[in-house]
Amino acid sequence: RECDKLRSVLEQKAQSAASPAGGAAPASPRSEQLGNDLKEKAVLPADGASTRAKKLAVSAEPTNFETQATTLQHFHKTAGSKQLIRDAVHKNDFLKQLAKEQIIEIVECMYEMRARAGQWVIQEGEPGDRLFVVAEGELQVSREGQLLGTLRPGIVMGELAILYNCT
Repeated sequence: RECDKLRSVLEQKAQSAASPAGGAAPASPRSEQLGNDLKEKAVLPADGASTRAKKLAVSAEPTNFETQATTLQHFHKTAGSKQLIRDAVHKNDFLKQLAKEQIIEIVECMYEMRARAGQWVIQEGEPGDRLFVVAEGELQVSREGQLLGTLRPGIVMGELAILYNCT
């Protein structure tokens, strides 16, 4: 739509510069030069061509003041717990690509969550807004009631929380 408006203005300027009929004052050399410069630099569709661009898929995280003002909370943990988290992150194909500072921030922001035997840690369909590292015991992973695998100590689960920038 903006392109159509620009094209219309440019065409009017070009026509008025070419023929000052109808009592209109001729375009000044400066405005004529500006019109020519715009025509050269503008990429506009040819007459009769569709002015509608193809749809593109664009993905980006929203940027607003609230997001930028988020302060991450750090939790105390033992040196052993920090090392377990760090090692688990470095073993994960996705997370090991993060910058050193990002990994340090992940380690500092993680906190302990205890689960009883048979308790769900996260269920299918819930938002994946947390990152987990198995510290002890085992976690079973299932989909639609079918067992897919077992996670043991030192394994990360929930990488999408990092991908979607959950805080």
